[in-house]
Amino acid sequence: MHEPVKAPPAAPVRVLVADDDRVARLEIAAYLARLGYACIGQAATAEEALRLAATLRPDVVLMDVQFAQEGPGGAMPLQGIEAASVILDRHDIPVVFLTAHTDDETLDRATQARPVGYVAKPCTECELRSAVRLGLYQHRLERDLRRAKLAAEEADGLKASFLATLSHEIRTPMNGILGMIELLGMAPLAGDQRENLSLLRESAVQLMGVLNQILDFAKMEARSLELMEEPFDLGEVLRGLVRAYAPRAAAKDLALDFELHGQVPGLLFGDGRRLRQALDQLVDNAIKYTPAGWIRVAAGPCADPPEIDTAPPGATWLDITVEDSGPGIPPDHRQRIFQSFLQLEDYMTRNQGGLGLGLALCRKLITLLGGRIWAEEAAGGGARLHMALPFVPVEREADGRVCVHPVGAEPGLRVLVADDDLVGRLYVTRILEREGMRPTAVADGAEAVAALAREDFDLVLMDIEMPVMDGLQATQAIRAGQGGVRNPSVPIVALTAHAMWGDEQRCLLTGMDEYLPKPVEVEPLMSVLETVLARRCGPDSAP
Repeated sequence: MHEPVKAPPAAPVRVLVADDDRVARLEIAAYLARLGYACIGQAATAEEALRLAATLRPDVVLMDVQFAQEGPGGAMPLQGIEAASVILDRHDIPVVFLTAHTDDETLDRATQARPVGYVAKPCTECELRSAVRLGLYQHRLERDLRRAKLAAEEADGLKASFLATLSHEIRTPMNGILGMIELLGMAPLAGDQRENLSLLRESAVQLMGVLNQILDFAKMEARSLELMEEPFDLGEVLRGLVRAYAPRAAAKDLALDFELHGQVPGLLFGDGRRLRQALDQLVDNAIKYTPAGWIRVAAGPCADPPEIDTAPPGATWLDITVEDSGPGIPPDHRQRIFQSFLQLEDYMTRNQGGLGLGLALCRKLITLLGGRIWAEEAAGGGARLHMALPFVPVEREADGRVCVHPVGAEPGLRVLVADDDLVGRLYVTRILEREGMRPTAVADGAEAVAALAREDFDLVLMDIEMPVMDGLQATQAIRAGQGGVRNPSVPIVALTAHAMWGDEQRCLLTGMDEYLPKPVEVEPLMSVLETVLARRCGPDSAP
């Protein structure tokens, strides 16, 4: 019979001893030898311990806390606590303090060096062995935890990158599909052709809605969200919301309007875009589930503010509601509707489609904004969804008037469209021409900068992902006046398929004035152009 193969004996633990007392060093070395450890070096100063740790790379360092020997030229010597921090940070070698100093002040200072053990001298062999073994075990666990954290962060980064690519690759062709449907709808068509086109558009919109919910949910689960807080006009948010959803409401013969209570401050500080995203989900649901009647969005003071400690100082609590005349929500479902993937109807017999993610996303957004959301029965049996949110009122500056005239009131508006997607360029330029504007189209950021150096434009619609020079680089060049740009402050709107969390903030921080994710329809596009141009108006504009 063959002898079983024996595993090679484990290498002894390699220890570096640093102590200014020579007798103590020799005694510790003898302890280590009897315990089966290898004392690979001895250091009389903290500086020498640093050099030996870098060259010998021990498994653990036994370090005194205080060294009495003077440094070069009589200077104060480097102490063990400082040296331990350097050894751990630079070489990832654990340190066990072995010292006679056990007062509270020294212990507090020593803790800052993150040692894996602390043994008081004189010590026994048993105490020394326990400190080394436990210290090495703790350090190994910490190292494994760091590696797992790095691996998780790398996996999270890969997931975010995949979602960003997926979002971009889906939105770009969907923008072309919906855009061409929109353009076809403007042409004279026979009755059956228009009906077919309407059904095609409805199917495309439903598909885009499902894809958006999947991507939004995945993005929110993938990473924590950040707010981009700035002054915003709640009235503008509500007007834009109603204007965007008016065509869908009208198609179902629903009356859609909003009401802004007089006590609501005109200007608020917070993330108005996140609020709009939450309202989008609620109004979309209301239109979907209301067969006839009306939908109303209202904002006023909150009569019973929730007890939430995270509200910013000086905040005003607002109650923003979305109410409809639909079938309502059963009492036993009013809390559950905000759970992910919940459907109010049986999935085999339900009348409405959807994934059951819209209200779950809405709840996450409201929580992020520091508020809470709940549902109740409306007068007449419909549904009323409340959002209690804290916002800080902002004083409007004397010259901060807001223009309210429509974009169409400015015939011949010159718009530069920068987009490398041919279908996307064609759609946007034809829409702008139909609205009485004069668009010029280019295929990349470098061409956009060159065009702005040749002539003046009133506004720029800028894609982000383009060859030669992307939209962010182009915006930075425009704002810096590079290449002879005639008007560095020209309004720039991001019109892009990059719609991950953070893409909007990145665009705005780069210097863009607004952000529109693809696919975009006529009404939202015109609404954003109006808002941007109104924001750029001077004090002489209409109040």
